[in-house]
Amino acid sequence: MKRLRGGLKRRAFDVNSFIRISIIVLFIVLLAGCSDKGVNDEAALNDLMNDETHSNNNNASNNTSNASQNNNVENKPSSSNKKDSETRKTFPAGFEFKVVDDSAGYVAGFVSTCVDEGKRCNTEIEDRDNLLKRFVQGDDFQPIPRLKAKAGQYINFVTSSTGSSGAPLPMPDQIELIQLEKEGKDIKTEIEGSQFKVSGEAGRYNYVVKVRWNQEGVFKGEGMYAFSLLVTE
Repeated sequence: MKRLRGGLKRRAFDVNSFIRISIIVLFIVLLAGCSDKGVNDEAALNDLMNDETHSNNNNASNNTSNASQNNNVENKPSSSNKKDSETRKTFPAGFEFKVVDDSAGYVAGFVSTCVDEGKRCNTEIEDRDNLLKRFVQGDDFQPIPRLKAKAGQYINFVTSSTGSSGAPLPMPDQIELIQLEKEGKDIKTEIEGSQFKVSGEAGRYNYVVKVRWNQEGVFKGEGMYAFSLLVTE
């Protein structure tokens, strides 16, 4: 009996020892698994953070590029603005230079024009004899107006346009009035701004008015026009 009891006790001890050892091994295995999982989770978290940082950097780069492109578009002058700022190379269609008395305005007869091309141009009377004939005989195509005014009256100059030609040129920067003489030297008449005072002596006076624009972005050139004035007392 003693031997039987001793064997049973040894077997019970062996079973208990096996169970304890198994539990310890299982605990170690579970602990190792958790440790590996923690390492893997930490690595995955680092990878995710790196991906987000890379994505943010790409977004910032794209935003900077888009902003730069938008600034380039905004700063680039449009063709229409560039065109509007260019200096005219010709007189606008329908442009008129008028002589105005107290009652009405008259389109001055065309003589000549020129446009500055790299240097200042100069309008001149190319055919003086023919111009003098136009004052006497008239010109159906480009008539020279004949005004009537009293001595001491003021005559004004204005610019205008006809039809759908758009806005006329502004008033010229310089106006020179010349009284043509059939014989002798021509006489330069004094101008007060954009008007002049009619002579105090009655008679027929033939005038050429020379005007100049010197406006960058608008027009640079000259024009010459003619009109006749009958002065009465």
